[in-house]
Amino acid sequence: MGGDHDTILFDKFEILECLKKDFGVGVYIANHIYLGKRILLKTLDREHIPDPAMLSRFQREAKTLAQLNHPNIINVLDFGTQDQFFYISFEYFKSRTLRQVIQSGELTEAQKRDVLVQLFHGLDYAHERQIIHRDIKPENVLLDENNRLKIADFGLAHVRGEESFTQQASIVGTPCYMSPEQIRGEDLTVQSDLFSAGVVAYELFSGINPFLGADVGATLNNILSRTITVAENIRNPDVRAVIDGLLQKNVNERLRSARQALHVLGDVDEPAAPRRMRARAEKPRRSFRVVGGLVVFAVVAAAILWLQNWQKMQHIATANQQSMRPDSITSAIAPDSLLGSEPIRLEQKEPIVAESTREQPERLMPQLEKSPGRLFVECQPWAHIYIDSQFIDTTPLEDAIPVRPGDHDVQLKHPNFPTYVQNIRVEAEKEYHLAVTLCSYLACNIYPWGDVYLNGELLGQTPFDILPAIPPGQHVLTVKNQEYGSIVREFVVAPGDTFNFSLNFEENMRGLKQR
Repeated sequence: MGGDHDTILFDKFEILECLKKDFGVGVYIANHIYLGKRILLKTLDREHIPDPAMLSRFQREAKTLAQLNHPNIINVLDFGTQDQFFYISFEYFKSRTLRQVIQSGELTEAQKRDVLVQLFHGLDYAHERQIIHRDIKPENVLLDENNRLKIADFGLAHVRGEESFTQQASIVGTPCYMSPEQIRGEDLTVQSDLFSAGVVAYELFSGINPFLGADVGATLNNILSRTITVAENIRNPDVRAVIDGLLQKNVNERLRSARQALHVLGDVDEPAAPRRMRARAEKPRRSFRVVGGLVVFAVVAAAILWLQNWQKMQHIATANQQSMRPDSITSAIAPDSLLGSEPIRLEQKEPIVAESTREQPERLMPQLEKSPGRLFVECQPWAHIYIDSQFIDTTPLEDAIPVRPGDHDVQLKHPNFPTYVQNIRVEAEKEYHLAVTLCSYLACNIYPWGDVYLNGELLGQTPFDILPAIPPGQHVLTVKNQEYGSIVREFVVAPGDTFNFSLNFEENMRGLKQR
């Protein structure tokens, strides 16, 4: 299947320009022969995709967009199959990604606010139809020359009420735009999209991603733990209030809908503004009714807390008599791509973990004392947790692990990476946080492009949408280009580190000729 100019695909699309082609996915600007208009064409070759899940995502994108018709969402025109190929055709409009616009620094404060309003209108329309995008980021937001906005790439979208096509333990999205609940692998609501939109808004107005760390592990840890103070250089107080309301880690404190965000921006009428947002706009009104309500609330809350503590003590007393049955888990971080590259997917069959942690007893060490310590474990990409050689659980965790006081050996195991071992001393009623990155990463800056092989295995063609996760240690890197030949390099990388490799084939060729 060619991608050159004058190629005719599916008997009706004349290819004008190839925008991207890798992992079995192609994206083109094409002329629709019968309609006589330019379109954006996305194709998938199911015989050359590295992950069968790509087909489900491709089909889901077509199905999801077919339900949507809004000026701030890219419009699908047609989709179909031919032989082993699937295709989707979209409306074409000359555009740049929001990432490119942010980097240009050309938008005024008023234009930025208008872009944000359009983003929330598009999200409000999708959310009203129970569609969660799950990958809101600047690369998936398109702007034309008049700054008219369209949300694109619904390949990871989920329609609430339908069975998810990702496995329950999977993580999908782009790391530095994920919501906390997305990282934890929890069921998502529209508020997950709103958190991602808050990150985009922060970046739009400040030029900085507030959570971006040195690597994926640090980034995810920042999202889970770092408190963000909205920059004072954002002059519009409504914009600051919206961003603050979107970046709340607790979904109960976060804005509930895109329409609510629009209300705070003064764009729509929405009477049900959240209590925290109203408190900033007006002083609290005191009355005997409020005071009486608070008294009743305090009494009820105290009763609930007493009941929860009693149930917890009863639960701990019988926990040692219970056991856990292992099962299996798969974890994946989805790609950082507007145009359809796929994630590295890591699978593990043994050991296996509980089918449903909600149906299992709390994770307790044997002979747990009355006042255990609490161990929080975060691991990238994921790991089976062993304490004193006993299998406990698999990350991501929903809660801390109770651990009896004393010295313990903690092991984090993943089939593709070296085992992490740490000795910890636990004291009663204290909390401990363990954040570990088992893998290393490979960053390639190659001009004009190259096929990248690690130890003889093809990783893909540059540019990569996300940094490939690789085992720490010594490796042989091979980069091939049909026109310029191949380059071989050996390198060593430590756990959690990123090996950066840059190559300009043209300059390298000129250097060889000069010799």
